[in-house]
Amino acid sequence: MRRPLLWREFESGNGAVLRLLRFLVFGGGLLFLCYTAVLPLTWKSQLRFAAIVIAVAFWVKRSAKSHVGTLTLLLLSLYSTFRYGFWRAATIVAFFRDPFSHWSATDAAFILTLFSAELFAFTTLALSYVQVLWPLHRMPVPLPDDPAVWPAIDLLIPTFNEPLSVLRPTALAAINIDWPPEKLNVYILDDGNREQVRAFAEEAGIGYIARTQRTHAKAGNINNALGQLNSPYVAVFDCDHVPTRSFLQLTMGWLLRDQKLVLGGVRDIGLCDQREPGGGGGTEKFSPVHEQPPVGG
Repeated sequence: MRRPLLWREFESGNGAVLRLLRFLVFGGGLLFLCYTAVLPLTWKSQLRFAAIVIAVAFWVKRSAKSHVGTLTLLLLSLYSTFRYGFWRAATIVAFFRDPFSHWSATDAAFILTLFSAELFAFTTLALSYVQVLWPLHRMPVPLPDDPAVWPAIDLLIPTFNEPLSVLRPTALAAINIDWPPEKLNVYILDDGNREQVRAFAEEAGIGYIARTQRTHAKAGNINNALGQLNSPYVAVFDCDHVPTRSFLQLTMGWLLRDQKLVLGGVRDIGLCDQREPGGGGGTEKFSPVHEQPPVGG
């Protein structure tokens, strides 16, 4: 849907007048929301007001494509949550203060337990919004022009009893990461010590490391491998998280610029069972990339 030119100018224009206009609109809207957040309404009025808020949210979602739209939706969500929370707290206080309410200690315990759970949910929601309130858009740090000076990297894939059908895509994607082949060493760390995994690694040209004593679970598995390797950098991927081909190109520049940096990333693309909740798209894990020596187990 094509947005009107006036709206596009309002949400993304940089002029002083447009900035002042945005400030006035958001400031006035915020004052209105603060007033209505504690305004008692009949259930019919509340129903009409909720319909208006939902309609506004859908309109903003369809019309606004900039961060202004995102902030507006966050504000409406927090407003709706706060209005419910205020109503909930007010009704609880009124119930306890009503001389005709014959409540017992058991009633109070159940009411306050439920309200505490709701407060926890409210807090979790607010903190999650803080995380996405103003996302950073960092560009990758360029690598040196000469690939000959790029560092060697050991890419480790720890596994225990996951089927080979899960492990294989991750391992094959790892050896196809865009990095000089002589400087990328991929290893499968098989805590299950399985012959079929060993045979697959040998066939694919992937390093294979197994151990007979599985102490300290995955941390022990990784530290056991680190003691046998000597590349200056290490990347660790779970066996069910397929790395993108550009992973090292996008991350290693930061690590070369700051020798004290450790990278732990988020999930994006990968393997996921269609039958699982949220399945179908899958996830990728940008696993830690760090410098040796081994991390603690």
